[in-house]
Amino acid sequence: MDGLVVTVGNADGGSSSGTIDFFALVAYLPEPLSEFLSGLRQDLDPRFTGKPHLTILPPRLLTSPWDEAWAELRPTIAMSNRFQVTLKGVEIFDASRVVYLALCDGYHEVQALHDRLNCGCANCGEAWPFHPHITLAHKSAAENFAETAETARKRWSEYHGERGFKVDRLTWVKTTIVPGVSDRGTRSMVASDSQWVDLAESELSA
Repeated sequence: MDGLVVTVGNADGGSSSGTIDFFALVAYLPEPLSEFLSGLRQDLDPRFTGKPHLTILPPRLLTSPWDEAWAELRPTIAMSNRFQVTLKGVEIFDASRVVYLALCDGYHEVQALHDRLNCGCANCGEAWPFHPHITLAHKSAAENFAETAETARKRWSEYHGERGFKVDRLTWVKTTIVPGVSDRGTRSMVASDSQWVDLAESELSA
């Protein structure tokens, strides 16, 4: 999820049917912010079908059953304090062609939470350095990236609702993909192309 590319060539974690499971840890956004961003994301990039979220652990393969990894994650989540996030403006990752909302308050808390949880059964060497954000669109080099970013900035400036929210609950999610050449011509999948299923959730400490 979150528009991050997850390469699937020669990956472990597949099944006998040739499918591969990826897992991620996210914090879903509250209403009305979630509804607004869901509509914006669909307009910018129709491949997005999931709920708007803040990613804590980006998509990853597991070398153990997902419930074992979750059993390791849950105590750390439960001992971590809730915190407030405030969203800033629209920015871009040039290298990965991502349009995103930047964080103001909460950036360092998300980074620290990621670092605490990216270990044990859930540990993964990630494709990009972790940078807390909320993805709005993922565009290939052939698409009008600059226009998409400008549209996102205009729409975000027109939103007059609450731009902050509390991170008090995390959700462990899963997607199943079939390796092959994606619509971008590479042997990889962008997480926004996939359907994600909630597996478990846990509250952070009050």
